Amino acid sequence: MPPVITVTQNGRAIRAIRRAQRLTIAALSKRVGVTAPYLSKVEREVKSPSLTLAERLAGELHVELGALLREPAPTNRK
Repeated sequence: MPPVITVTQNGRAIRAIRRAQRLTIAALSKRVGVTAPYLSKVEREVKSPSLTLAERLAGELHVELGALLREPAPTNRK
């Protein structure tokens, strides 16, 4: 069975890109058609957006979809 692709682990990247572009959660959520509280949950990695929403986020943030689907780099926590 193929692995399931999620964006959950990349919520912080979505937030960083949004902030770098000086977009508010309210502005971005309106552009992609979701509520600001839902987008906040995506950024805090509480919710994982659908692939359709991930595509809309990538489009509005002007990044490739793959940038939002990549697994985060491993950390060296001990």
